[in-house]
Amino acid sequence: PLTKVLGAEPNAAQSAYVFKRLMQLRMLTKGNAYARIVRTGSRVVALVPIDPDRVEPRQNDDGSIVYRVSGAGGTNEIAPRDMLHLFDASLDGIKGISVVELATDAIGLSAAAAQSLRRIYQNGFSSSGAFTHPNKLSKEAKASLREQIETGFSGSENGGRMVMLDEGMDVKLFSTSARDAQTLETARHQIEDIA
Repeated sequence: PLTKVLGAEPNAAQSAYVFKRLMQLRMLTKGNAYARIVRTGSRVVALVPIDPDRVEPRQNDDGSIVYRVSGAGGTNEIAPRDMLHLFDASLDGIKGISVVELATDAIGLSAAAAQSLRRIYQNGFSSSGAFTHPNKLSKEAKASLREQIETGFSGSENGGRMVMLDEGMDVKLFSTSARDAQTLETARHQIEDIA
């Protein structure tokens, strides 16, 4: 009985394609899509979309739902029997939440985590350690040490090589702070959250 309404012409102004796209778009962006069910007798003859900003679903004390629709002529109440209501995620089972807004939160958190990681690496907190010396090194000694490290010990091709230290120098390894580790973990989980 609903083949013509759902498959060809839900109302006089829209094709089935346009109606379905509008309902889907409203459900995703606003959390809810509404269409008034128009009947002739007991037969459904049309589905007329209603802007979700004009509809407020309410639950009565007896558990029944009523849809309050505002317009130029005031507010009307529509029974669930006469309203097609589509929604996805919901906190109360009565009114939907915009999945785009939920995704916006996840994307915002991901962007903040990425910015935090960028600051960590830009400010040099990604160092794995430092060389310490009991005295002050001369400029020549610093330059020689820097050259030895950059040419002989840095980069993936030199991984695992031993460093030879002179004059009582020592290596102090840095550990990742709990805060930095948490930032890295948050960034990893954001991919799943957004998906």
